[in-house]
Amino acid sequence: MKKHLVINIIFAILLSSCDGDYNNPFDPNTDFDFSPKNLSAEIISPYVIKLHWKSPTASIDGFKIDKKESTGNWQLDVAANLGNTTTFWIDYNCKPGTEYNYRIRAIAGDNLSDYKSIIKKTPEGNPTGTFIDNRDGKIYKWVKIGDQTWMAENFAYMPYICSPETECGIWVQGYSGNNVDEAKKTTDYLKYGCLYDWYTANTLAPDGWHLPNDEEWSKLINFLGGSLIAGDKLRINGIGDATNESGFSVLPGCYKVLGSFNCVSSLFWSGLPQWAIDRAMTLQEWQNFTSSCDCYYIWNDEELTISDCSLKIGASVRYLKN
Repeated sequence: MKKHLVINIIFAILLSSCDGDYNNPFDPNTDFDFSPKNLSAEIISPYVIKLHWKSPTASIDGFKIDKKESTGNWQLDVAANLGNTTTFWIDYNCKPGTEYNYRIRAIAGDNLSDYKSIIKKTPEGNPTGTFIDNRDGKIYKWVKIGDQTWMAENFAYMPYICSPETECGIWVQGYSGNNVDEAKKTTDYLKYGCLYDWYTANTLAPDGWHLPNDEEWSKLINFLGGSLIAGDKLRINGIGDATNESGFSVLPGCYKVLGSFNCVSSLFWSGLPQWAIDRAMTLQEWQNFTSSCDCYYIWNDEELTISDCSLKIGASVRYLKN
């Protein structure tokens, strides 16, 4: 009788031990489902999708994600080193009006869970249109990106013109004269518009538009996925990896500095910073306070960068609708 009792106890212990192994994601023979749970996808913008999920257990190494467009091949391990406490991942490399397939699995040693999959389609491209500057009758394109409406081409109002050696506020890249009618006939004016110093850029906005400040520029950049990739979405196709998905249509232009034109980047002004606006600071008070302001370099083949620029240089202008 005692012998049978001992055998039954040993058998129960072994059975319990085996059950424990099969519930261990790291066990080669496990039948435990440790795949991610409650997978969902959230549209942040036409360029950004956020995945959410829950882990059934903390006893794993982490997760990895694959991605593909509906008609394309799988891009394996677009996110390959997500920790075991991670519950979301943001895809900043999306295009408007595109259907994406995602699949995620958990990793436990050499074991991989079953996939959990989801399909999400980004919204269509940005609305566009035109408006007229009644001062000279010029028609400008605009594009709505998120909840902001931006000019989709460089500003070109030119009540006067300066040679690059003269500090008077308005220039046309490649033009060295001072005749407005002559400057307006140049190829560079027709393609790139004008360059303005900071004060002039702040004073020439068409009715209903204004020079965007840093917060407004940042909102645009973040909507497009951040400074590392926003530049490609803002530049016209054919420049490096540019796609112009946003419709902002930045051209590879120049800026004016120290009496000449530097043609390695397009450079755009920002207006008074928000703290100065909150204090009702005037343009003249800002010029008395400092000799510089932020400007945005959208390089011909690199990421978008912010710099502190002299108020006297000549940069391109994109106004934002009020």
